[in-house]
Amino acid sequence: MNYRVEIDGLRALAVLVVVFYHARFPFFSGGFIGVDVFFVISGYLITSIILKNLNDGNFSIISFYSRRIKRILPALIAVCFFSSILSLFLLNPAQLNEFGNNLLGVATFLSNMVLLFKQGYFDQAAELNPLIHMWTLSVEEQYYIVIPLMLTALYYFNLKKTILFVVGLFTLLSLIISITLTDVLENSFLNSLSFYSIFSRGWELLAGSLIAIMILNKPNLVFKKPINDLCILLGLLMICVPVVVYDSSSSFPGIHSIPVILGTSILIILLNKNSIFFKIFSNRLVVGIGLISYSLYLWHQPLLSFTKIYFLNSSSLHYLYIFIVLASVLVSYLSWKFIENPARRSQLSDKKVITTGLISLVSLLILGLFIKNLSFGYEREMANQLSKNQFIYFQNMDERRFTFERIKHHKNIHTVIIGSSRLMQLDLTSPERSSLNLSVSGAFLHDIFSISIASIKMLQPEELIIGIDPWIVNKLARMPTREFIQRNEEGLKMSLFFNNLDETNFWMNLAQDELETGIVQDNKNRYELEPSTNYFYDIYKKININNGSFVSNNGNHESIAKKSYSGLHIYPIADEKGRYIEDKQSSLASVLSWGHMDNYEFSQEHLDQLLELLNFVMMYDVKVKFFFSPYLPTVYDKLQSENSSIVQAEKVMLKFAKELNIPVYGSYNPNHYNCNSFDFYDYMHPAKDCLDKILASELKKIKL
Repeated sequence: MNYRVEIDGLRALAVLVVVFYHARFPFFSGGFIGVDVFFVISGYLITSIILKNLNDGNFSIISFYSRRIKRILPALIAVCFFSSILSLFLLNPAQLNEFGNNLLGVATFLSNMVLLFKQGYFDQAAELNPLIHMWTLSVEEQYYIVIPLMLTALYYFNLKKTILFVVGLFTLLSLIISITLTDVLENSFLNSLSFYSIFSRGWELLAGSLIAIMILNKPNLVFKKPINDLCILLGLLMICVPVVVYDSSSSFPGIHSIPVILGTSILIILLNKNSIFFKIFSNRLVVGIGLISYSLYLWHQPLLSFTKIYFLNSSSLHYLYIFIVLASVLVSYLSWKFIENPARRSQLSDKKVITTGLISLVSLLILGLFIKNLSFGYEREMANQLSKNQFIYFQNMDERRFTFERIKHHKNIHTVIIGSSRLMQLDLTSPERSSLNLSVSGAFLHDIFSISIASIKMLQPEELIIGIDPWIVNKLARMPTREFIQRNEEGLKMSLFFNNLDETNFWMNLAQDELETGIVQDNKNRYELEPSTNYFYDIYKKININNGSFVSNNGNHESIAKKSYSGLHIYPIADEKGRYIEDKQSSLASVLSWGHMDNYEFSQEHLDQLLELLNFVMMYDVKVKFFFSPYLPTVYDKLQSENSSIVQAEKVMLKFAKELNIPVYGSYNPNHYNCNSFDFYDYMHPAKDCLDKILASELKKIKL
């Protein structure tokens, strides 16, 4: 196909609005739509090239992918390796783990799926992700797999005349999927799926393919000059207005993406040398930015992200962003001149190019695995710091691994407390007795089971307090799932479920063995899984220069980190202030979504497993108490009036406790203990004030 200089001008527009959006420039709140402009351009160019080669009878799948590799991989690999080096110096362990996940996504062309299950594009933490923008490349790469095969098949079976119909049909189907998932269905996971998935984004690329087919059939598809220029102006407005008007709250893609795609399509079709707008899009500076647009897209986000991480609390961050944007242009020019161009012009055979590309991707995959596992040891260090200092700041960590590590640092504990985040501020410590709260966010029954067993075997407490949440007996709340994380955005997304099930399975299997044999194993053996020393972690810690990465004692980190005092979860200042908002807004649907209580089905199997735990506890003469953490008063009133699944589950568990003579503390009903709205952080997390009221009430009953 003939080179169209104005397309590079359009690329410049697309990349600049994306860069300005990521740099948080005013009037670019909708700059993320630049990605959609890129999609249409990409679909148009790729399809034009394929159709020309098919018509000339010299199209080769191998040559096609060879050209794609030379076009995409060299600069991409350079950015990933550069970002990997910086990540060791600037990212905290949790961020480093996520960075490793993103590298794996890049190496497998699945970045969009990694982000779908790990992070939302508009999340506050997203701007700290150096590789968050790579999802768009994955969508395009997935498209590159499909479109050449589809067009080749149509030509092979002599169905050339049906190409417009077939591509149009798939475009319509993808658009319907996009609108349905984004604008019709009220489900956060499906909304995110629409944002990242090739099935809902594909129509934007296919729109470009339709343009290529139309131009091939009618190469001089233009109107008379005044009408043509008015249409181009309209197309520009359909792109520029969303850049200014849209923001992170706009439902996207769906219906809101239609003007952007139509506007881009109009510009691709109608821009020509006779248009007054041609001079703008063919301007040397504009075209120059278009030529380096791919490198600029790749480089700007890591540079902005690492700057944000290092200068997190700087008041001059906005001015730094201006400097970084300018630096990104310079770096991108060098990348284009010394990486992109030489790679595209190389005379290597297709076989060597593909082999080199595969080796590069495998290397990136290995690097991702290495970086992902490099931070192993963070939880152990934080547990050690907590045992020594009684107070730590910490950023996102694997709570379950942290909890198992904490157990190793304690002895002479009278009471162990195990539950979910709803019980994290319960403290029974007194001058006469010591307590240890080992609650973890969103604890399922298998968490409570395994942590209880580990505590009993290693700490030998006198008393075990188990937090009874309604999902304990819900059949659907079997094991952590990605879907569950996506459905519960308020708090669960941060650091809920992890893959370290080795300790969990170890302790559960140990308990099963002792229950089956009736033999208590010799406590002289240490029932702990000692992980191998991570020497690389020690090196990583020494070279890391980000003060927020390994905070343990003090520092101004309450806005970005959680803190713990004596093992109790303490909420940051911003959340503490939220307590004093009397009218806390929450929908019943969001309350019931926790633990799948919107699809509650009583599980006798779960109850039997809890009974097994109680039998194990009896073998060690440990006393057990159940603790029912309250819900926000207004929320509980709704739950009770509708006889919700949560109320039903509470009745089941109260009956179960009564049959086994297990003492019960608390209730889902906050009114029993005069817990008011100010005693809650949100609709389901009581503050220590409320939990203390419950303890005081129970102590009063005992004295009476």
